[in-house]
Amino acid sequence: MIANKSQFFSQELRFLGFTFNEQGMSPNQDALEAITNIPPPKTLKASRRFIGKTSFYRVFFPKLPEVEKPFTDMLKKDVPFVWNKEYDAAMLEIKDMIKNVARLKLPDFNKEFLLYCDASQETFAAALIQCEDDGTMRPIAFFSRRNPERKHLLPSVELELRCIVEVMKKFRVWLLGGFTRIFTDHKLLKKLIEINTDRKLYYYINCLNEYTYTLEYLPGSKNIVADCLTRVNLRKVLYPATILIRNPPFDVKELKEIELKDEKEDTALTFNYKSLEEIVNSKIEEVEERSQRGESSSVKEKEEYKDNEITERKKK
Repeated sequence: MIANKSQFFSQELRFLGFTFNEQGMSPNQDALEAITNIPPPKTLKASRRFIGKTSFYRVFFPKLPEVEKPFTDMLKKDVPFVWNKEYDAAMLEIKDMIKNVARLKLPDFNKEFLLYCDASQETFAAALIQCEDDGTMRPIAFFSRRNPERKHLLPSVELELRCIVEVMKKFRVWLLGGFTRIFTDHKLLKKLIEINTDRKLYYYINCLNEYTYTLEYLPGSKNIVADCLTRVNLRKVLYPATILIRNPPFDVKELKEIELKDEKEDTALTFNYKSLEEIVNSKIEEVEERSQRGESSSVKEKEEYKDNEITERKKK
């Protein structure tokens, strides 16, 4: 041990580009400023250097694979280097992410880990979280990478299982020996692991056997943490969407409750619905119009139609 290279009783430590203190871990500000000051690359080698610098801190950036996609596509074989506005926009977005980098909590091995995973055909993403004593959720690390088999369409359950295995491997030094609660929005995944009959999934299931974990179902509408990491390429909803339900499969009162609930949660969905009575009355009006045009119609026909229509709707 060399005395002049050692620090004792320090409240903050800077080591290998990271800063550690009682609040957690964060990248060195000097390193982040150096990345934000990098000019637009003029060669392929300079682009590769820029991606290498940002990837070194990828554990802090949950959406990095999708944002740097233009650069990774540029680095493919036989792709000519032509700098354009798409690369410019991607580079600016990466620099904005660096300016707003998150501070990560250091893992506490006396507490359980919470792992939120989600997979799409393009991206695998996850957030490793622990709760404070007051219930506050603090991120420990983020994981995200492009799906290596994105050219082949795979079942969503298989994608989710692969994503979980990759994340567990990534954070193996932390999760091994501890207890992890894994949240997934695939309800059948737990049953698939218990009674698997697909030989190609044995490898992934066997990889999970060395960990102590529980798999818990979390509906997709509540799995916000992971969903926002894998759907970053979707455009923001600028105008509310309208869904026209002509034959509601449930009671109109339930539909009104859903609409009110969505308004409270600021959901960009507006339901334009017609009640069963309105649908039946509109059909009767059509029968009356045909009658005025000389087509055969009667009161009995209208009553029979009304009774049949109500019976059919109740069956559905």
